[in-house]
Amino acid sequence: MSYFDYIRSDSWQRVRKEAMRKAKFRCQVCGTRTEKLCAHHNNYSNLGRERPEDLIILCSSCHQLFHDRLALAETKTKEALYA
Repeated sequence: MSYFDYIRSDSWQRVRKEAMRKAKFRCQVCGTRTEKLCAHHNNYSNLGRERPEDLIILCSSCHQLFHDRLALAETKTKEALYA
């Protein structure tokens, strides 16, 4: 099953809802409840059998910031490798 099929599955929805419940429906970085929340995978090694530490609940702002910083880090790593 592809990642995109998985995140649409009933199984993922159960895992996602449980992660949200454990985070008390708050962003685990800034604590907001007012923005849309998402369950972000810290890694994909346990896809389909996620453990609590495999996920973090992020608001849309913190999620975007995470991906922006990840992209910057990846660019800097590539630049350092090929300099």
